[in-house]
Amino acid sequence: MVLKKNLYSQLLGFFIKKGFGEQAARSTGIVLLNQAKLDGVNIFEVLDNLKGLNDSQLSQVITEVLNYYRVQTSVLGYKVSNNSNTFENRNILV
Repeated sequence: MVLKKNLYSQLLGFFIKKGFGEQAARSTGIVLLNQAKLDGVNIFEVLDNLKGLNDSQLSQVITEVLNYYRVQTSVLGYKVSNNSNTFENRNILV
Protein backbone atom coordinates (compact mmCIF):
# COMPACT_ATOMS: atom_id res chain seq x y z
CA MET A 1 0.00 0.00 0.00
CA VAL A 2 2.83 2.40 0.90
CA LEU A 3 4.60 1.58 -2.38
CA LYS A 4 1.49 2.42 -4.40
CA LYS A 5 1.02 5.68 -2.51
CA ASN A 6 4.68 6.59 -3.07
CA LEU A 7 4.40 5.72 -6.77
CA TYR A 8 1.27 7.83 -7.11
CA SER A 9 3.02 10.74 -5.36
CA GLN A 10 5.92 10.50 -7.81
CA LEU A 11 3.53 10.55 -10.75
CA LEU A 12 1.76 13.60 -9.32
CA GLY A 13 5.06 15.37 -8.77
CA PHE A 14 6.20 14.65 -12.32
CA PHE A 15 3.09 16.10 -13.93
CA ILE A 16 2.89 19.09 -11.59
CA LYS A 17 6.53 19.92 -12.43
CA LYS A 18 5.57 19.75 -16.10
CA GLY A 19 2.92 22.43 -15.55
CA PHE A 20 -0.20 20.31 -15.08
CA GLY A 21 -2.77 21.48 -12.55
CA GLU A 22 -3.26 19.28 -9.50
CA GLN A 23 -6.53 17.74 -10.71
CA ALA A 24 -5.13 17.18 -14.21
CA ALA A 25 -2.03 15.56 -12.71
CA ARG A 26 -4.20 13.25 -10.59
CA SER A 27 -6.41 12.20 -13.50
CA THR A 28 -3.48 11.66 -15.83
CA GLY A 29 -1.57 9.70 -13.21
CA ILE A 30 -4.49 7.37 -12.55
CA VAL A 31 -5.02 6.75 -16.26
CA LEU A 32 -1.32 6.03 -16.81
CA LEU A 33 -1.17 3.69 -13.81
CA ASN A 34 -4.17 1.75 -15.09
CA GLN A 35 -2.80 1.52 -18.62
CA ALA A 36 0.65 0.45 -17.42
CA LYS A 37 -0.95 -2.28 -15.34
CA LEU A 38 -3.05 -3.49 -18.28
CA ASP A 39 -0.01 -3.51 -20.58
CA GLY A 40 2.24 -5.14 -17.98
CA VAL A 41 4.71 -2.25 -18.18
CA ASN A 42 6.62 -0.76 -15.27
CA ILE A 43 5.31 2.77 -14.70
CA PHE A 44 8.87 4.00 -14.11
CA GLU A 45 9.75 2.98 -17.68
CA VAL A 46 6.80 5.03 -18.89
CA LEU A 47 7.96 8.03 -16.83
CA ASP A 48 11.50 7.69 -18.16
CA ASN A 49 10.15 7.83 -21.71
CA LEU A 50 7.96 10.83 -20.88
CA LYS A 51 10.90 12.71 -19.34
CA GLY A 52 12.61 12.81 -22.71
CA LEU A 53 9.72 14.65 -24.38
CA ASN A 54 9.39 18.39 -24.73
CA ASP A 55 6.19 20.08 -23.52
CA SER A 56 4.48 19.90 -26.90
CA GLN A 57 5.29 16.22 -27.40
CA LEU A 58 4.20 15.40 -23.85
CA SER A 59 0.91 17.18 -24.40
CA GLN A 60 0.27 15.19 -27.59
CA VAL A 61 1.07 11.85 -25.95
CA ILE A 62 -1.09 12.56 -22.90
CA THR A 63 -3.93 13.72 -25.15
CA GLU A 64 -3.81 10.44 -27.07
CA VAL A 65 -3.79 8.36 -23.88
CA LEU A 66 -6.68 10.32 -22.35
CA ASN A 67 -8.68 10.09 -25.58
CA TYR A 68 -8.34 6.31 -25.43
CA TYR A 69 -10.21 6.38 -22.10
CA ARG A 70 -12.90 8.86 -23.15
CA VAL A 71 -16.29 8.15 -24.64
CA GLN A 72 -15.82 7.94 -28.40
CA THR A 73 -18.26 10.81 -29.01
CA SER A 74 -15.97 13.20 -27.12
CA VAL A 75 -12.28 13.72 -27.79
CA LEU A 76 -9.56 16.07 -26.64
CA GLY A 77 -7.46 17.95 -29.16
CA TYR A 78 -4.61 20.38 -29.40
CA LYS A 79 -3.97 23.36 -31.60
CA VAL A 80 -1.35 23.18 -34.30
CA SER A 81 -0.33 26.68 -35.29
CA ASN A 82 -0.06 27.57 -38.95
CA ASN A 83 3.12 29.59 -39.37
CA SER A 84 3.02 30.00 -43.13
CA ASN A 85 2.97 33.57 -44.38
CA THR A 86 1.66 33.31 -47.89
CA PHE A 87 0.07 36.02 -49.95
CA GLU A 88 -3.30 34.30 -49.61
CA ASN A 89 -3.11 34.21 -45.82
CA ARG A 90 -2.82 37.96 -45.46
CA ASN A 91 -6.34 38.35 -46.86
CA ILE A 92 -7.89 35.90 -44.39
CA LEU A 93 -8.99 37.19 -41.00
CA VAL A 94 -8.11 34.81 -38.23
